[in-house]
Amino acid sequence: SIRDWFDTPWRAAIVDRWAAAGVRMEDEPEFQADVPQHLEGMKIVATGTLRDYTREQIKTVISHAGGHPVDSVSKNTRYVLAGDSPGKSKITKAEKLGIPVITEEQFTYLLRNGTLP
Repeated sequence: SIRDWFDTPWRAAIVDRWAAAGVRMEDEPEFQADVPQHLEGMKIVATGTLRDYTREQIKTVISHAGGHPVDSVSKNTRYVLAGDSPGKSKITKAEKLGIPVITEEQFTYLLRNGTLP
């Protein structure tokens, strides 16, 4: 059915116009393959609303830099990245376990330099 839809000439013309207007027709890599692996092996939890990243983007950024994005705080978590209105239970658990809670600015610095300021 899908193939038939695209084989209809007037529908194919619509898709061509979308492409000409800049609609992405397939996923494009957002990051270069030679990204420094500054987060190698680190488990990082993101919580709250981030200014520069969507939830999926931050997971991709962490993965491309060698880290592991995780959803819950545990003793194996290296950092909790806290945006606006972070989950209180995640922050409380991180503090209880002695896990550093970092800002988006600190995360960006860590991503670029491999250490915190």
